[in-house]
Amino acid sequence: MIKESGGVGERVINGAYILVEGKLKETPTDTVSITINKGEDNEYSFDLVKVVRNGKVVSVRPGKEGGPLHFKAGINKVIFTDQYHKSLWVADIADLEPRNIQPELVGDISQKNLFAKKEDLARQGKDTDEYILYWVSAPILSPDENKIVFASNRLGYPSNFDFSLWLTDLQGNTQLLVDETDKGSVIPVAWANSDKVVYQGPSGELKYVNVHTGETKIVVDERVAISSSSPDGKYIIYNPVRGGIIQPELHVLDTEKDNSYLVTLPEGYKTNGFYGWGTDNESVAFYVQDFNGNIKLMIMHCSSVEVISLDAPENTSFDEDVIPFWSDGRVLFSAGGKLYSYGEVNKYE
Repeated sequence: MIKESGGVGERVINGAYILVEGKLKETPTDTVSITINKGEDNEYSFDLVKVVRNGKVVSVRPGKEGGPLHFKAGINKVIFTDQYHKSLWVADIADLEPRNIQPELVGDISQKNLFAKKEDLARQGKDTDEYILYWVSAPILSPDENKIVFASNRLGYPSNFDFSLWLTDLQGNTQLLVDETDKGSVIPVAWANSDKVVYQGPSGELKYVNVHTGETKIVVDERVAISSSSPDGKYIIYNPVRGGIIQPELHVLDTEKDNSYLVTLPEGYKTNGFYGWGTDNESVAFYVQDFNGNIKLMIMHCSSVEVISLDAPENTSFDEDVIPFWSDGRVLFSAGGKLYSYGEVNKYE
């Protein structure tokens, strides 16, 4: 659990706690200051905070809201982009010394050349203010932490803004993985395993791509809105989109079994979109709300399709701005300004 101070948009991490024998105990943190693009116009500095337990780093977080974009922490690596989507950085958690693996020139594609083409269009009288180059967007680290899949519109820029899917190793060796820009954009969703990536196709459908062969397959043949995915990518939670409207029904895709199932929610309730995953990558806790503002806490075990619905402790209401999280197999949540846990033995502790 992270201890924060400051208002919305200005929260700063100033401590951390762990659950030990049912009680919260403060644990050490280590703040590391990082500067990328040193000496350049887009130089940027920020802090990362290591959370330490028994001498081992168990988590890394941006020290302040509004930190590096697309920040993700694995077991041994962290990745992020700069504020302008023009670079992709990777660092070992041990030393947090970042290196840019998507610099100005990658293969035979150069940012300078793409911007020169944009300037040519401007000289022709075209309004190019919205011609934004996303050199790197939505990067996702593979389960073995050896590869990164990401979206980029570099392929057709500036005449085509649609995103294609790219794959790179941690040395920056980069290849085009999926190109469907003749139909629209594709966006990565998750690594199902070290060989297979789930991505959203141009029509909003869910597809797989084999990172070794480039072979693709449709797995959910309708437009969807992604709500969440398990840290290991095995489970994707989504809502169908029909007539341009996100539907309240909630589905889970099992990427190992290649099937989807409908999640049974209390009648009249729909998810608010914030999910806390357990360390087993199968258990997830989230809030649902009805039209009258009533909130329930849902605990779902994706492998067994078991769903538990909980009301807030007596004379309290859930603090929905605090995302439920897990520790030692228990769900921790906030209600009435107090922290509670839910486990198999006692309902509330």
